[in-house]
Amino acid sequence: MAHKHGTVVLEWADGEYPFRLSLAEMGELEDKRDKGVWTLLKSLRDASCHTKDVVEVVRLGLIGGGMSPVEAMRKVRFYCEERPIEESRIIAFGILGASMSRLPGDKGEEASSDTGEAEPAGTTDSTSPASSEAPQPSE
Repeated sequence: MAHKHGTVVLEWADGEYPFRLSLAEMGELEDKRDKGVWTLLKSLRDASCHTKDVVEVVRLGLIGGGMSPVEAMRKVRFYCEERPIEESRIIAFGILGASMSRLPGDKGEEASSDTGEAEPAGTTDSTSPASSEAPQPSE
């Protein structure tokens, strides 16, 4: 199944889920956390983030990936609040990094909202090279 650009499928919690932050969701994240996405990405990478930063990135990423807001809240309440937050911090870094890089989905295709046709593989909003792997936190 092809996903919209910026989608990353990651193993988290009790399975594999598609995560995505659209520009609107990134704006909501910035408003809720009172930080820009670049600052959030850096803080997630170096573990100087707040726990609410992690929770909001994961929650909004699940919603952007297609999960209902109610189910996304249930998942983060259980898997972020009841499990070690470090597990979700690494996932949050991957979600935000992929969304900001606008990585292509599974097959590098995205359905065009105007024509319903797929865009060529490797077509992204970004000037950075397309990659199918989520960014990994530096050690």
